[in-house]
Amino acid sequence: MAQGIRRLAVGSGATSILGRVFGGIGVILMFHRVRPTTWTADPGASVTPETFLAIVHYLRSTGYEIATLDEGLARLEAGKPRFACLTFDDGYQDNHHVLWSLVQQERVPVTIYLTTGYVSGTYPAWWLLLEALIATRPSLSIDGTVISIVTAPEKTACYAALTKRVPSSPEDARHRVMAWIAQQNVEIAELQRDLFMNWTMIQEMNADPLIVFGGHTVSHPRLATLSNEAAQREIETCRDDLREVLGKPPRHFAYPFGQSADSGTREADLVRRAGFVSAVRAYGGPVRRGCGAMNLPRIPIGGDDGTTDLAIRMSGVKSILQAV
Repeated sequence: MAQGIRRLAVGSGATSILGRVFGGIGVILMFHRVRPTTWTADPGASVTPETFLAIVHYLRSTGYEIATLDEGLARLEAGKPRFACLTFDDGYQDNHHVLWSLVQQERVPVTIYLTTGYVSGTYPAWWLLLEALIATRPSLSIDGTVISIVTAPEKTACYAALTKRVPSSPEDARHRVMAWIAQQNVEIAELQRDLFMNWTMIQEMNADPLIVFGGHTVSHPRLATLSNEAAQREIETCRDDLREVLGKPPRHFAYPFGQSADSGTREADLVRRAGFVSAVRAYGGPVRRGCGAMNLPRIPIGGDDGTTDLAIRMSGVKSILQAV
């Protein structure tokens, strides 16, 4: 029913009309991974190559110029519609293996926000490593019992059961899951290497003018929960890591998690003082004048989302209704 209503809204031209009123100056789309359909604990973090291409073609067919973030900021300041920026979070390896060829094929610029501790392996993302382990194994030993995880429902149930047992403390969770994975006779470093890009891949992509790398902290924390010193360290160390590899400081930043409660005025000031010229959130709809370069909204795309979903989110109606 809901999907039918969405299609009707797009097919009737209603979203196009509403977009001219509520759609703002442009849009910044948020992606994470581009890969063929396969089991994942978080379907919303991936799109297929076909979906990515469909979205690029849809943006162009509806009059959006796909621009770099710097071009988007200039248009925002000048009030010139309509631009679309494509952004990717975290630094997954498929950004190098899959996305990069699509970017070159379509000649579209993208910004990739890197969590430098994920890339270097110094701060493994336990939930992602757990997902990678479950995705690649037909069975696992839990409390001495071997369970089958061949089918997608079995994998999903296993992931849910294991994550429920993880402590709430981020550091405790990481250490406990790392220890459990090691008990499965799995090489953790290998899982990490297969999940995220390494610095050599990043340097290769950095030579392409269509690719821009930005900062996404070191360990992907909720910045608002940290002390001033810890939050500053996350932001500035990430900047310094990237400057060393890229040969210049990054200009753009993405707040981890990106909800309104995850960062505020303090975090924006820290990001600005670290030398970044923009910072994006994970939600918020289209970009409108007055939003501020350190508080840029994005439209998330993933899972089963397609051009119909994008059209509705680009119209700005949903974000307007949520704000009132």
